[in-house]
Amino acid sequence: MVAHPLRYIPIAADERGWLWSEEMQLWIAPWRGTFLDQDHTWPRFYTPAGDLVLLAEGSRAATCRGC
Repeated sequence: MVAHPLRYIPIAADERGWLWSEEMQLWIAPWRGTFLDQDHTWPRFYTPAGDLVLLAEGSRAATCRGC
C-alpha cells in the first residue's frame, strides 16, 4: 500500500509475492516462525537487499552475542 492523505493505493507484488514500500524503503513479505509463542506465517520487513529486519529483542540479542 502507498500512503496518501486520505486513502491507500495497492502495491503490486513482485514475482516472489513481496511488496516494496517506497515510503519505508523496505520489503514486506511473509516469514514463518514463532513470535509471542505462536508458530505462524507473519508479515515481516526485509531490507532492500532482502535481509530480515530484526525485531527489537532480536536486535539486542545479536548485539550482545559474546557479551
